[in-house]
Amino acid sequence: MWLNGTYGCSQINQGKMDTNLKVLSDYLQTNQFSAIFLRLGYEFDNPFFGYHDPQVYASAFQYIVQYLRHSLTHTSLSKTKFVWHSWAAPRMEGVSLQDFYPGDSFVDWVGISVFQQLYPSSSNGDNGYVWGGNYADIEEVLDFAKMHTKPTMIAESTPFGGIDKMDNSDSVSTDPWQHWFGRVLSLIETFDIDMWCYINCNWDVQPMWHNVGFGDTLLSSNEYIMEKWQAYIINSEGKQKFLMADMLQNCSESNSFDTISNLDTGMLVSEGTRSFYSIDLSILSIVGICFGTAILLLLLRRKTMQGGTVSEKRPILFSND
Repeated sequence: MWLNGTYGCSQINQGKMDTNLKVLSDYLQTNQFSAIFLRLGYEFDNPFFGYHDPQVYASAFQYIVQYLRHSLTHTSLSKTKFVWHSWAAPRMEGVSLQDFYPGDSFVDWVGISVFQQLYPSSSNGDNGYVWGGNYADIEEVLDFAKMHTKPTMIAESTPFGGIDKMDNSDSVSTDPWQHWFGRVLSLIETFDIDMWCYINCNWDVQPMWHNVGFGDTLLSSNEYIMEKWQAYIINSEGKQKFLMADMLQNCSESNSFDTISNLDTGMLVSEGTRSFYSIDLSILSIVGICFGTAILLLLLRRKTMQGGTVSEKRPILFSND
């Protein structure tokens, strides 16, 4: 859920967005899903997103959680999981993850974004995208989550540059699957990550993302990748076992806001070359419809999670803007 940087968080902390939070609460109260993962101020530590005062963001996170705890019934609240989603890349200088952290009593899950950090060139700074981070940035967030005993998810991911992108500095593999997807699976195995969200789309055909650099990451654009996906993800032939929360054909459909009724259309906030929905519109995201960007959501079967086992057939919904 987009919180519109420090300015938006200040509005929340002053109670000026309570009307919008009421609409969000009403939806959470009446939905039929067994679990909702709500990312509050996703990628809060991305310097381009305007969260220049970490404490104001942390307070807004706490405010929303407290509001929902008071407004939701026990049943609705128990299936609403609050996600603290870092972009796992360089932050503003002099700011730590701890500065942004709302506290263990407010955070249920920790999320990360995985784009170009796993490319070998990201580690030596040769890829020209130093701002995108490297493996150490991912490791920092996942270690932080472990220290706070929080389950983890890859909340956003796609092979930056396109599904066919190869790295000249990659001396380990010339295999396009191993170049990014294989490294993601290794990351999941190493850190026992619980959930993986893959963005399955051609970014370049979307005006918002054209020429940004993401390229075409549609699985169906590469037959070899599709075969590997079928083997390792659909058929779980690797070390991990996956649960599909949605299917490829569902996320390939073109959906519009017209499919959602009884929600305030709110205002569109434009910032630079990107546009985001402010909190009064971001509630649309939790309905689970793939708007412009297709999302595949996978839940890992895990042995234990905070003293319990994960249901292997539980439908889940992920908030995506």
